[in-house]
This record gives sequence, structure tokens and C-alpha cells, in this order.
Amino acid sequence: MAMSKFWKICGVLLLITVIGAAGCVVPGTEEKSAGLVVDIRNAGDSFNAQTVAGLNRSAEEGVVVPLLYVVNSDREAAEAFAELERKRPAVILSTGHSLTEYLAESARKNPDLHYATFDGVFHAGSGMPGNMMNVLFRSEEPSYLAGYLAGMMTKTNTVGFIGGMDIPAVDRFYYGYRAGVEAAAAERGQYISVERAVVGNFYDREAAKLLADGMYDTSADVILQAAGDAGLGVIAAAKESGTYVIGADRDQRDLAPENMLTSVTKNLEEAVYQTITEYAAGRVHDGQEIWLGIANNATGLAPLHPAVPDAVAEKIAELSKQIAKGRIDPPATAEEYAAK
Repeated sequence: MAMSKFWKICGVLLLITVIGAAGCVVPGTEEKSAGLVVDIRNAGDSFNAQTVAGLNRSAEEGVVVPLLYVVNSDREAAEAFAELERKRPAVILSTGHSLTEYLAESARKNPDLHYATFDGVFHAGSGMPGNMMNVLFRSEEPSYLAGYLAGMMTKTNTVGFIGGMDIPAVDRFYYGYRAGVEAAAAERGQYISVERAVVGNFYDREAAKLLADGMYDTSADVILQAAGDAGLGVIAAAKESGTYVIGADRDQRDLAPENMLTSVTKNLEEAVYQTITEYAAGRVHDGQEIWLGIANNATGLAPLHPAVPDAVAEKIAELSKQIAKGRIDPPATAEEYAAK
């Protein structure tokens, strides 16, 4: 699946106008349609915005008629998938872990329909329905670069990581980040501590801020947040304490220009757009698990803070090339980390 180098955030207004409603549907026509369900409970605004942007783009280019449902409860999620089953679009999509089971249940009941999820919990050969595709991001790759950056920028030799939940998608951020910090520590000839905390969800900004406040108060001066909407609390803590933070999913510089070292980005808009285009054209990828990373221009780092020395920026660019060529393979799990 081809990936472009750049993406734009669009579709935010469409997302905002339907928040709080059970769903917003563009009436079906004889044209091909694509259905998308997003959950505002457990996914950050940037994650949702990118997903909706991919759907919007496919609609603007005349690929499909968009069917968008924004849900805020289990009941609404069930109703959204039931409605899409009746409308029978070319593909039914969802993002993140919270809707994966609903998507999979719908797929099992409707083997003649096609489904795709992004960063879902299923994997090919381990319970994923045969009419479902899972697009996954190698977040450990840009997180390794972020960890190296944090390790080179810390003055206290303590950095932090705050995730939303203990799930594989968040582990990818953490173990890649930790390995990158250790690469920087080895280069500096110093030990650098990595503190870790988990919010327990992706929406509680206050809880995330309390965790970040605790880390900053106990000497951490850089934190990578991988906590969705809750991560906004981490960014707020960085601004209050005058320390550094690393964003996630999209370039989050606009939220804290003075404090944002960089962001670990996922080109989710392009992935959604390409998936819809493929299915609308009849090129289905049922049962496939597709991994996207730096080599596909699907993940990476946002522009670096002006305070980052040129030598560090140049080293990060070189490390990125090494990852793309497969010469550096950052760990994504505890097992892979332990084996390094």
C-alpha cells in the first residue's frame, strides 16, 4: 500500500459537529460508500481527526459516499455497526482498540462484507475474522528516534513515558522509546533513567497531568506521552513546569511551541484514504495484517524544537535512514526489548 510523505489535518469540523450524537450519516446512494465508526471515549482528538480526514478526502475526490458515525457509548457503537450492516458499504472501518471487538463481531455475522481496522488488537491467525484487515503502525521506530532525542536533551538524566493503557499499541511506543534513550545514554557514557506510568484510559487529562506533574517534580525533564486525549494533560504539565514534552500521533507543536521537542507521528489519514480507495476499486485485502513504518513514510518525527543541536538532528536523520533500511530494528514488546 503506497504512502505519501505528507498529510494534512482536515475534517475536524465534521468531527466536531457530530460529537455527542449517536451518529451522523450521509444518506446512501447508488454510488459506492465507505462506513467509518470513531469512538470519542478512548481515542485522542488527533487520532480521530486524521481518520475522519482520510474519509473526507476519499469523499472529496469522489471515491465514495462517506458514512460517518461518532459514538460515545457501547450502545451507540452497537447501533452504528448494525446500521452499517444494513447499508452494506464497500468497506466498514474503525480505529483503535475500543471498537475492534464490535468490528470483529459485525464481521463474523456478515462474512460477505469487508472490514478494516487501524491499530486494532487482533492479528492475522489469532482470532481476526477472515473478512477483516488490520493496518498497524510500527510506532516503535519513530519512538526510538524520540527516545534518542530525549536522551540527548535531558539535563537531569531522567526522562519519562506516560501511556494511555497497557496495550500492545502503547507498548510499541514505550519499548522503542526506552531503547532509543539507552542508545543516547551509551553515546553519552551516562546512565539515564526512564520512568513509566499508565493513565488507564485515553481521555482523563487530569489524571495524566497528575502523573506528569509527579515525574517533572522528581527530576524528569522530558516526557513522551502516548495517551491520546489524556496526553493533553501531560502537555499542560510541561507548559506549567517549563520542561519538555514529546507529542504523539500528529505534530502537536501548536499546543506548546516552547515545550514540544517533537512528536511521534502516524500518517493515519493516508492509510485510511488508501484503504478506502482499494476497497472501493474492488481490491480487497481481507485477512491481511499490514504493517506500516518509517520505510513507508507512514511514521516519523515532526520537526524538532529549535533548541535541538544540529549534531543531534543530523544523528536522528541518520538513525531514521538506518531504521528504514532495516539495519536498526527497535523493540516493540517486552520480549523483544529483553532480547536486545
